[in-house]
Amino acid sequence: MRRVIKILHSLNLSSIFNFPTRIGSPDWTRAPPIDEMLQQFYRVEYMTSLDLTSAVLQIPLDESSRKYTAFLFETNVYQFQRVPFETKNSLTVFVQGLWKVLGSDLSSFCACYVDGIVIFSKIFEEHLGHMNLSFNKLTTPGFTINALQCKFCQPQMNFLGHVVGPEDISADLHRISATLSSPSPRNRNS
Repeated sequence: MRRVIKILHSLNLSSIFNFPTRIGSPDWTRAPPIDEMLQQFYRVEYMTSLDLTSAVLQIPLDESSRKYTAFLFETNVYQFQRVPFETKNSLTVFVQGLWKVLGSDLSSFCACYVDGIVIFSKIFEEHLGHMNLSFNKLTTPGFTINALQCKFCQPQMNFLGHVVGPEDISADLHRISATLSSPSPRNRNS
């Protein structure tokens, strides 16, 4: 087992990364429970969802760690220059990096889950300020946003399989329609 301590220079983050993918200790850091995240949206009038482009591929891999990502294709040896999706802790490193970039001062109006970020506010002018602050925090280290997947200043939106609005939070009927339309079991074997 090799443990490589690396610095993500462009984000100024320290992290432990394990290579190769099948060897090493997994990092069990997890996102907060979904129900806790959804409770933040109660009585919120404006929501903006941001989708980060290519998630973990935005994080550069330290030069000293690249040798651990080497692979052979035909007769050539290649190394990743960015954190690859396939490694054991790549998603955890990305989420921790995102939380570190956004900081705890944004947690009162910003929720992130993997590569999705939701900015929420009760007042429109306040929402514009929250969006500006969030954009500044994300662009400083060089994160890019997929503008086609973003939704701005919405009163209601889908988030983690739920429809979130100012008055209620409910399951997304599109996601659960197969379950609702399936027949009830008639005996123990079906």
